[in-house]
Amino acid sequence: MVKNLLGYDFNIFHTELSPFVDKSFHIKQIYQWVYKKRVLNINNFTNLSKELRKKVAGQFSFSILNVLSEEVSSEDGSRKYLLELEDGKKIETVFIPQKDRISICLSSQVGCKFGCKFCVTGLMGFHRNLEYYEIVSQLITVLVINKERLKNRINLVFMGMGEPLDNYENVKRAIKVITDSEGISISPKRITVSTIGIISYLKRFLEELPDVKLAFSLNSPFPSVRKELMPVEKRYPFAENMKILRRERKKLKHRVTFEYIMLKGVNDRLKDAKEILTITKGIPRKINLIPFNYFEGSELYPTEMDKIDKFAGYLRKYRVVVTIRDSKGKDIKASCGNLFAKLERGHEIMEIKNKD
Repeated sequence: MVKNLLGYDFNIFHTELSPFVDKSFHIKQIYQWVYKKRVLNINNFTNLSKELRKKVAGQFSFSILNVLSEEVSSEDGSRKYLLELEDGKKIETVFIPQKDRISICLSSQVGCKFGCKFCVTGLMGFHRNLEYYEIVSQLITVLVINKERLKNRINLVFMGMGEPLDNYENVKRAIKVITDSEGISISPKRITVSTIGIISYLKRFLEELPDVKLAFSLNSPFPSVRKELMPVEKRYPFAENMKILRRERKKLKHRVTFEYIMLKGVNDRLKDAKEILTITKGIPRKINLIPFNYFEGSELYPTEMDKIDKFAGYLRKYRVVVTIRDSKGKDIKASCGNLFAKLERGHEIMEIKNKD
């Protein structure tokens, strides 16, 4: 049976290919064809002999994930994909074109166990962690499909389905493959990991992946409100996470982005803005205000844009860097979980054939 090697690191390439490929530099060439050049058809590995290509093709493939659905925003060109893993589980990935860069939003788990009220994925429940090679395959799949659109630098954000630090080992290993200069070679400075704050893994993240950017999902500066929005606050209080970030501030190579979804009448008051300044003091910080993408059945509603502007204006008076996220793909409901929910409701989806 032919084994799909897409997504695996170089050590696995070497272990698997060595019995069939005599010279190590040929294994390196194959690795570079797949990851650096993103050519997945073995017949096109032109610096290998035909005999060697035939031998490799008889044992291995480099196949992207099955793309069940693609939705394209008519407003901004964002593309949202529903991808199928080998065991039939489904994940979502979003490709977001911007003026000076491409952002790709990656999932780290199938579903999520933490049940944040503003998140569609939380409604799915938790199915399993993604293996590191599935995370890498997810990225390669989107890069291959969008090859002709990759004109600008690529930024990666682990803000898709799941909590990245709850699957820390696989996320870390995937990042090692993604940043490998002999392969995909995306700078760690262009990768952001978003977390709700898993305390033990936050410490490891700061020590082991110092160049990767950190985004912390705050959403309320008051523990009682955050607990209602994010049950994880009971187990991992944001105050404890803040202590770690203050203690490690000299090791931080980037500002911590505090993500803050603006919810009408819940967390958008002046006293919320004041408290944000207090609880994040002493941490190199940037506040990212995010308009809430309403989804069917939610009890939460988005704050009006003029009120978000005033909220941002108050924070800026204290020389805090504040951004207001330009919500992308609103017409295709680009927040993760929506395509899965649509599939579960029995909507028809479009099949897309894998490409070489």
